[in-house]
Amino acid sequence: MAPRTRLPSWLSACFLGLTLAACGGGGGGSNGSGDSGSGSGADDTRTASPFIAPAGALCAQRDANSNNCIQPTSSSTDEQALFDAISDPNGSVIDFDGPGYMENELFSVGKISITSYGMARRRIQAGRNAFTVDGRRYGEGKRSQSGEDIRYVYKGDRGSNVTVELIKSMGHRKETLWGIGLREDERATTPDTTGISWTTVFGVLTDQADAPKTRKVRYVGTVWTLTGTDGRILEVEDVTYETELDTVTGRLAGVRIDYTNPKTRKYMQLELPELKFENSRLDSASRQQRTSVQTGITSYNHSFTLDGLEGEILGKQAASIYLVGGGAKGALQVTLRRKDQMESDVVINVPFSAKP
Repeated sequence: MAPRTRLPSWLSACFLGLTLAACGGGGGGSNGSGDSGSGSGADDTRTASPFIAPAGALCAQRDANSNNCIQPTSSSTDEQALFDAISDPNGSVIDFDGPGYMENELFSVGKISITSYGMARRRIQAGRNAFTVDGRRYGEGKRSQSGEDIRYVYKGDRGSNVTVELIKSMGHRKETLWGIGLREDERATTPDTTGISWTTVFGVLTDQADAPKTRKVRYVGTVWTLTGTDGRILEVEDVTYETELDTVTGRLAGVRIDYTNPKTRKYMQLELPELKFENSRLDSASRQQRTSVQTGITSYNHSFTLDGLEGEILGKQAASIYLVGGGAKGALQVTLRRKDQMESDVVINVPFSAKP
């Protein structure tokens, strides 16, 4: 089977290909660096553009064509209430627009190989205990649980399925659902045919009414990469770094990573430039960034370039930031979580002072 990413151990338990999602918890006092931030923040962020306008109460606004509910924002709901609404068989259908990475796969007898990678935004219609992804419907979710992991599998045509996992924190708020991960597997039924897996995270975009009250918010996160084809797959994960978001300008500090895991000897080298958010999503210039990535272990090395980036600020008080990129030869995901909501003993491989 093709490899799957996992959530780092200091964040949460394994999900089939996700490392990031929004946190439903609050927070907004300290920025995580022991500094309350400069400027008023609360007034500035409500008149600036880094965060999206509030959508109002859940399903208060509907799409003029489909009559589906528009994607909710953080001042009106959280991830747990959102999933409860989605799984209600008598509820409404909610539209989402999610960024994710793709694995293009070749199916042969007893084997699935990744042939190439990519990135795409797909339209998700979620509700009445079913999901429709770019017009493909998956219904009748079946629930399973292992520890804190809660997973639902929704069946589609020809063996295809959508797997949805409710992601819970290993930090201060263990009872809080802080993300909804979705993986669509478009499967084929005969050997030597192709399929696609697409992985994303969705939830509530942080809005202006729920923006952090401090000017600077510190984050801790993980960078994960996947590359390689024809059975030579290289997955590098659990490289942690620290960064900072300016809630007035919407700028997220960049980072230069050159790190080798002392146990696995896997290494990762890349530079994420400074990025800018508008309406809780990366602006056009940031999305067009082409980032080069080098990963390897001993004599087995890979280099690839991302065709671009996508990213969103999610959850209560900008709890999380999700970044994803993809190119023909590899994919990248970045998980960022507010430092003041993390466990105090989290190991940071690349501290904030190491920024370019």
